[in-house]
Amino acid sequence: MPPPEHFNAAQHLLACNAQRPAKTAYIDDTQSLTFGALDERVRRFAAGLLGLGVHPEERVLMLLHDSVDFPVAFLGALYAGIVPVPVNTLLTVADYVYMLQHSHARVLLVSLPLLGTALDAHERSGVAAQVVVSGGAPAPAGTRSFASLLVAAPLEPPADTLADDFAFWLYSSGSTAAKGTVAHHANLYWTADCTARRCWACARTTGVFRPPSCVFAYGLATR
Repeated sequence: MPPPEHFNAAQHLLACNAQRPAKTAYIDDTQSLTFGALDERVRRFAAGLLGLGVHPEERVLMLLHDSVDFPVAFLGALYAGIVPVPVNTLLTVADYVYMLQHSHARVLLVSLPLLGTALDAHERSGVAAQVVVSGGAPAPAGTRSFASLLVAAPLEPPADTLADDFAFWLYSSGSTAAKGTVAHHANLYWTADCTARRCWACARTTGVFRPPSCVFAYGLATR
């Protein structure tokens, strides 16, 4: 059965797991996150992005290592109707300059170890994106901490997005130049249904170890 016309992929995922708030949703090398905590953080982050003045359909560039902050940021943007753009963390400053300019990013989310590269690209790009730093340490001057966006009151209800509205971008690693490819909210629904449920036979008790990074389409699908 296809998703309804009005469909928000983040809200759908949270609703699917609302009855098991104590179940572990994500684990990284420093902490774990339950579905209940994920639900709250996603909705708080969504409100935090809107509080920064980011509008639905505008882009947020995500230069983030794999951690529990990644799904919070990705789903939080979707929940608010904002378009997350996860990018490879192993690219050059020139690549990030291009992506910032091409996506017209309003916010640059960056993991603390990548901050130097990100700030260099940010300055060279001339894009007036706000810089938000993930990593636990106090945010350097001129930036905001990831945690500061989580103090907002949880957003409710989610953005009234359509199934065929733009959900997120991924940049290809083509032989000529990186190209922004666009996915819709419905694409996430069908990925979960066709890949996780039908191909892998994942159930509610299934745990997934995900070697591919979240910034790759396959790694993102296994989230």
